[in-house]
Amino acid sequence: MIWNEIKCSDHADRGRNTQRTRNINKISVVGTHKHLSTILVFMAIMAASAFLFFTVNREKAKPANAQTAPAIETGAGDGIAVRIMPNAEHVSPLEWYKKNIKQQGSPSRLLVDGYEALQEGRTVYVNTGNVVGDKLYTNIHIISYTQDASSDTKEIFNQLLNNWTFNTNIIADSQADFCLQIANNDRDPAGKKCYTDAQCGKNSGLYCNGLKARVTRDVRRLADLKEITTALDSYQAKHKDYPKLAAGSYLADKSISVWPSWQQTLGKELGKTLPTDPINKLVGCSGGYDSVTCWDEKDKKFNGTVPGGLPAGSHAYVYEYSVSVNADNSKKVEGKICALMESVVAINMVGRQACAGSNFDPVASNTIISNFTIESVMGDLIIDGLTIEKAP
Repeated sequence: MIWNEIKCSDHADRGRNTQRTRNINKISVVGTHKHLSTILVFMAIMAASAFLFFTVNREKAKPANAQTAPAIETGAGDGIAVRIMPNAEHVSPLEWYKKNIKQQGSPSRLLVDGYEALQEGRTVYVNTGNVVGDKLYTNIHIISYTQDASSDTKEIFNQLLNNWTFNTNIIADSQADFCLQIANNDRDPAGKKCYTDAQCGKNSGLYCNGLKARVTRDVRRLADLKEITTALDSYQAKHKDYPKLAAGSYLADKSISVWPSWQQTLGKELGKTLPTDPINKLVGCSGGYDSVTCWDEKDKKFNGTVPGGLPAGSHAYVYEYSVSVNADNSKKVEGKICALMESVVAINMVGRQACAGSNFDPVASNTIISNFTIESVMGDLIIDGLTIEKAP
């Protein structure tokens, strides 16, 4: 198969959004059928989304030896389309699917370049983060192929998913960082470097400290925070209160996503299985403290404070039920949830939902930069560029 390198970007409003075309997505596809000769990419700019369309032309073979090579009937060209929709509420692919797709089936979960995704039939929905300068935009990439597509087109589609690289602007602007051990945040003894968690190895006990990996995990945290907040708000609307957790947790009124009470008490009260942090690990606990929960069962104490003082370098979600008094002496009841965010572009967007200690860098220092903003694409159209090239 012959592949031409094609780059597409939104130049319709170059004067305002030139910097936003820098986030070029790269796809490396390995040719698997010598008779698939060309892929043509078209781009149409629409009012509230971006749309890319690939047509796959399947042509008859042109054999070098016409006497021995068979002719192959191929039929009409197939298509692969990519549509980019704003994810204004930063929800998960499943929640976006439930809210926006009228005819729903039984989708399955998967990852595309580390981002959470959902597949229903011939369509995949990917919840992505697009970092532009000091801003983070969350979008849903909808990738699908035409009905009754050939097996060749389906194979190309699968290779697109397996080789798609988002956030190439981050990769271009930052160095590869180290794979770290989940257990203690120490560098991988092998000195392995990475841009994504996948490069550290599946089920290896390692995670990637690179900026792209941190952004990818924070996009999932944004979706998880939204899911938990929605569940808490629904509970409050029904019960006129938030889960108190007076019993069933190490500390009354509090829970951490690594504690048994996260599911057994808080999740049970909310009537759902709660998401947990992508890393979900408390670190630095030894001696009388349990290495997983950081709880000292003998002395009944936690190695830190909840929610604002988890052991440095930890990654977890925290819930706290609190009652305070307003200026007019009325009672203020809150069910607060926060996450330890890893990227500076995600902290201000979530406000107090970024736990104290967010943006901890286990390699450098525990510094929080909080003068950045985050938003989702709404009025302004952002379309990522696209590169298709033959894999080495």
